[in-house]
Amino acid sequence: MENGLVLCAVDRTETGTKVLDAAKATGAPVLMAHVANSLLDSTIPAFVADPETERVVAHGPTGPGLLELARKRKASLIVLGTRGKRWPSVARYVTKRAPCPVLVIGPAADPEAEPVTRSSFDRGLLRRAAQPVLIAPSG
Repeated sequence: MENGLVLCAVDRTETGTKVLDAAKATGAPVLMAHVANSLLDSTIPAFVADPETERVVAHGPTGPGLLELARKRKASLIVLGTRGKRWPSVARYVTKRAPCPVLVIGPAADPEAEPVTRSSFDRGLLRRAAQPVLIAPSG
């Protein structure tokens, strides 16, 4: 990967630390981002786990907020997690609209494994994949 910024979307779950591990494995600069509708979402495990990495907290709808950050900061990759339960999910929203490839870490994925590449969102694959899924839309 080129040495562009990696936008790492983290939430209040422990999945955020897996997502951070995957983002750091790229070797590129990482920006941890937490976007939430509620300002009560202030305790972020990944923020505690890595106090040295740059971070930003934004207020608003998660999907649009992450995309706005990706565009403003000219991210070359977005890394985010999914629990595979909600439909439509933030991961699906972001992958359909992202200005760059999106690496999705499913609940069973090893964040350090070689990613599987797909051109579109596949909820079933994300739920069971043992490795991250890189979604790089064509066009």
